[in-house]
Amino acid sequence: MKKLFRPLFYSLHGRLMIIILFILFLPLILINTLSFKFSERVVHDKIVELQLDNMRQIAGQINIILLDIVKLVNILSVNEIIQDELFAAQDRSGVDDAEQFLRMVTVERQIMYSKVGIFFNYESDVLIIDTNDFIYSVTDMYDGYSLRMKYAEVYKNTPFALDIIGGERGILWEAPFQYDIRSGGAEPRFITAARGIYHPVRKHLLGHLLISVGEEQFKHIMKDQDVTAAALFSGTNQVIFEFSGEIPGVSDVRADTIDITSITGKEESLIQTIDGSAYLVSLLPLGRFGWKLVSLYPYERVVSEINRLRWGTLYLTTLFLLLFTALSLVFLFRILTPLKRLIREMKSIRLHNHTLEDDGEEEKDDIGWIVNRFHILFGRIKDLSKQVLEEQKRESELRYQALLAQVTPHFLFNTLDHIKWTAMMSGAEHVSSMISSLGNLLEYSVNRGEEEILLEQEIELVKSYLVIQESRLNRHLHVVYEISPEVLRSRILKFVLQPIVENSLIHGFRDGTVKDPTIRITAKSVDETLSIQIEDNGTGIDTGKTEVSRQGFSGIGLSHTRERIRLHYGRAFGLWVSSGRDNGTVVKIRIPYRRGDGKT
Repeated sequence: MKKLFRPLFYSLHGRLMIIILFILFLPLILINTLSFKFSERVVHDKIVELQLDNMRQIAGQINIILLDIVKLVNILSVNEIIQDELFAAQDRSGVDDAEQFLRMVTVERQIMYSKVGIFFNYESDVLIIDTNDFIYSVTDMYDGYSLRMKYAEVYKNTPFALDIIGGERGILWEAPFQYDIRSGGAEPRFITAARGIYHPVRKHLLGHLLISVGEEQFKHIMKDQDVTAAALFSGTNQVIFEFSGEIPGVSDVRADTIDITSITGKEESLIQTIDGSAYLVSLLPLGRFGWKLVSLYPYERVVSEINRLRWGTLYLTTLFLLLFTALSLVFLFRILTPLKRLIREMKSIRLHNHTLEDDGEEEKDDIGWIVNRFHILFGRIKDLSKQVLEEQKRESELRYQALLAQVTPHFLFNTLDHIKWTAMMSGAEHVSSMISSLGNLLEYSVNRGEEEILLEQEIELVKSYLVIQESRLNRHLHVVYEISPEVLRSRILKFVLQPIVENSLIHGFRDGTVKDPTIRITAKSVDETLSIQIEDNGTGIDTGKTEVSRQGFSGIGLSHTRERIRLHYGRAFGLWVSSGRDNGTVVKIRIPYRRGDGKT
């Protein structure tokens, strides 16, 4: 029995068939079955999100209108011309009709200017009622003459007037709002904001400002957004206005039958039964105004969407299974053929007189054999890569040692020759000092056991070199050391500073025209790097020779120093030169900051 099923479980043919039948088909059927159970929730959540997203857009546009109303209220309530006219209107003695008409035109012109200035393009009524109950009006929604004649008496007893006279200085909202001045017929409904206008200095009440926008302006927003049915509620859950689309059944639902007290979240949806029918009720608050936007969606539409999704998924899944089965049978052997060819070619690969077939343990199946041989192959490649990197590293070290060996021999030869002639011609009174300094240089030059030394040791090498050069040149050099104490114990490649100082002596002060030859050496740590600057007041070089100078002023000195730094620390570090005729030379070095204990 084991031998009978061995090809099925250990061969590529058998494994691919098992994968197709049990790992792909069965989970796909199971997932499709489970998706039927969760499809209702998925569609429900999608419709809820679409409803809320649609309501967010509506709420955004409503908020824009309300904020524009607030903006216009604030602008008009502090308009200086309006304040002056209302203040003058408080004294009615000696005022004729012409003067009153002129005042009315002035105030209403300021209202129009303010509306245009902030692009207040909504159909609206703007009223200003002075303390003598005279109304200044700019209206798109109502007959202005009727407002002036009738509403002044009605307004005295409105909550607006009583609250403003009582000292309320903020913006008062009334929604829905009606003028209640028509004798017959339905009054139009508005969302209205009111505020008192006060004297800027005396702070007493000059008049009342009312801005009203008709509810049709808000219904147009909902119609444009293709809302099924919606209503706007005040903070006290009073219906401000409602809108019904053209869906049968929804247009018959009154907004006051919706129970919004059970909706407590900021953005929430739930299913409610209204007049025997189930609806998806979604609520969205309008931020700072405390109002609520509520929409209705027939739940039977949600169910129909779910059924359509369920059957569509079933048909597509069945079709997909049949198609995939056919394609699997067609391409099964197309897949197996390259795999078999891969196995044959891998068995023929030879590495060091061995084939991959000879290496590793015997595997029971073809897949295991391929995986095992790939591990062996990648291991061999990794070993070869490591070997190549080690050889490249050794090559770089050899190049570095060759460069290091070329740094100082020419200088040491010249110095020894000079000491010989100095001893012969000058009675040897400076020979002792020069030989001591030269001994220090030779000690560090010959000792090649370590590539780096401490910065304070490198400074001592520079001082020894300058003792020899002062005696050789028979002139005093003024050297300034500005070394931060914390960097004295930092590590640096040896014989890095000496070629740069030598460059200053040879090219900066060689013609003897500089009266006070000065070299300034500065070192400090900046952002985990050691920054060293060597500056002289020598003759410098021409700007046109800058590129030549950067290749090396003194033979191999500077160019090899730059190359040593880059080989040792990387291409991000190095040596930079700036110079100009009669402007001296500045050489900057940047290397990693490492203390003598190896820490950064």
